[in-house]
Amino acid sequence: MNCSEELGDLVKQNGDNNLALSIYLRAHVPNKVVACFAEAGQFDKILLYSKKVDYQPDWAVLLRHIVRVNPDKSAELAQQLVNDPAGPLVDINAVC
Repeated sequence: MNCSEELGDLVKQNGDNNLALSIYLRAHVPNKVVACFAEAGQFDKILLYSKKVDYQPDWAVLLRHIVRVNPDKSAELAQQLVNDPAGPLVDINAVC
C-alpha cells in the first residue's frame, strides 16, 4: 500500500487520527503529522519530530492553538521552545 497525504486525509475524515498519523508519517507530510500530534495531545512529540525531519512549523500559531485546547501543555511546549539548546525557536514576547 502506498501512503499519501490524500489517503491520510480520507482516513482522518473518518475519525481515525492514529491511523491518519501513521499514514502521514510514512508519506512524509510534516505539517499534518504535527497537527495530528497536537490533536492527540502529544505535544511533547511535536518538537522532537520537527527537529528529526528538519521541519519548521509556525511555532507562535501552533502555541496559540494549543493554548485554546490545553493551556497546561502549551506552557510546557513554550518553555521547551524558548529554552531549546540551539537557541529560542520562538520569540518570548510573541509567546507572552
